[in-house]
Amino acid sequence: MLVLAMETTSDTCSVAVADDAGIVCERTFRHRMRLSQRFMDDVGAVLADAGAAPKGLSAIAVSLGPGSFTGVRVGVTVAKVMADVLALPIIGVPTLEALAWPHRMLPNITLVPVVRSRPGVVCAGLYRSEQAHLRLIREGALYTPREMATALEQVDDVLLCGEYAPRWSAILKQETGLAIPCTDGDPPRASSVALMAMSRLGEGSVDSPITLVPIYAAPPPIHEKKRVDDRVP
Repeated sequence: MLVLAMETTSDTCSVAVADDAGIVCERTFRHRMRLSQRFMDDVGAVLADAGAAPKGLSAIAVSLGPGSFTGVRVGVTVAKVMADVLALPIIGVPTLEALAWPHRMLPNITLVPVVRSRPGVVCAGLYRSEQAHLRLIREGALYTPREMATALEQVDDVLLCGEYAPRWSAILKQETGLAIPCTDGDPPRASSVALMAMSRLGEGSVDSPITLVPIYAAPPPIHEKKRVDDRVP
């Protein structure tokens, strides 16, 4: 089996190819607001590095969000189009789960992946690492610092993870007095998405490019243009 995976939900994006032996190659880059212009070139470069042709793929995998609205939209759209054109199964991986997955080997830890939603609010999920597997405790939801402090009072051995984890740990400490350890600020990785997808593909658990949809923490902000009458003199 050969899986092409895409992660575009963060400022740091990545593309990876995995086979039955593990990760073949991965490219990580900051898109610098040019994701839609450069992304297909990055996909092509990773496939070339892996010595793989699109028609030789077994499936396409993509991180579904939450995260950057534009990044999520670009990644999911490209993955769905490729899966449809190549007649391949597609596997969507929630970004929160992908953030928790690298830490699944930690024994009996409550992993709390966080993704910034807006100032003072994160989207977070709760997972428990059990025998190298992740058990979902609570689906992704929006939290203020005090809401998260209340939620975490009910669980033990908590570790915040994700790119925003160090900043959110500091905010929790400052606003609620709750001291929660965190990882170094690891962004979501296409390699994690690829390996999770390989596992699902082996189980026959795949999605359809027609019905697969992104996961948005909140609707994107829409700013209406002011009318002439609304202008401030």
